[in-house]
Formats: sequence, structure tokens, C-alpha cells
Amino acid sequence: MNSSLSCPSAGSHRSFDAFEEAGAPVRPDRLPDPEELPRRILHIAALRGLGYSLQTIGRSYGVSPQAISVMLTRHKGALRSAKSHGGIQSLSPRAVNVLGHLRIKNRMEARKVTDWDERLHGLRNCGQKTATEIRAWASGGSSR
Repeated sequence: MNSSLSCPSAGSHRSFDAFEEAGAPVRPDRLPDPEELPRRILHIAALRGLGYSLQTIGRSYGVSPQAISVMLTRHKGALRSAKSHGGIQSLSPRAVNVLGHLRIKNRMEARKVTDWDERLHGLRNCGQKTATEIRAWASGGSSR
């Protein structure tokens, strides 16, 4: 393995030796600790963000580049679902549009509203189903 590899990104030039010292490679004959996996995946994501190739990261951890790609895809999906869980993104586009007209940006602001019937009555594209969805989301229930 060539230890003189450096990060291809223009911003930060960390050596590959520093990368190897940060975390011991996973050997195929032993699995990492379950508590160590999230930290390791975050480390892999950081290395990928610094510009290291999937092949270089995979070689260091003793897995294939495809395995690294799958790990990063799952990590990205988990971040996306954690971010949108319960947020305004979990609502339908029509409900988000109605809340935008009411200038409500989050659930905390929506919980302060007590007169939903008056506010939602007569709004464009706000039917009974959308109104029910917004009330359920504001009260903390299921969004759909």
C-alpha cells in the first residue's frame, strides 16, 4: 500500500497515514463492535467527503468498494429519514403549501394555533383531507 497518498481535494491535504491511524482496518475474519459501527460509518462518510475514492477507503477497511457504497447510501437514507421524521417534510406537498400560506414553519408554531377551522376555511387547495392531515400533524399524531 502506498503511504504517500494524499487527499485529492483542494481544501485539506491529510495524508493517508493519518487516515490509517484514525481507525484500524476491519479484517474479514472479525466483525467490528456494534457500538463501533456508527462511528466507523461516520468516519467513512467524512473520508468520502474529503475526496478519497471508494477503492482507497475499501482497501483500508478490508471490504469491497461496493460495500463502502452501500454503507454510504444507507447512511444517507438514514440521515434523510431522521431529518424529515415528524418535520414539515413529512406532510403532503399540498399541506406544506397551505402551511406556507399561513406562515407556519414548524410544529411548534402549529401547536400554538387554536382556531384551525377558521384559518383553514376558504384557503385555496385545502380540502377536508388536507385539513385533517394538518390537524393530526400539529397535534403530534401521524402525518398521513
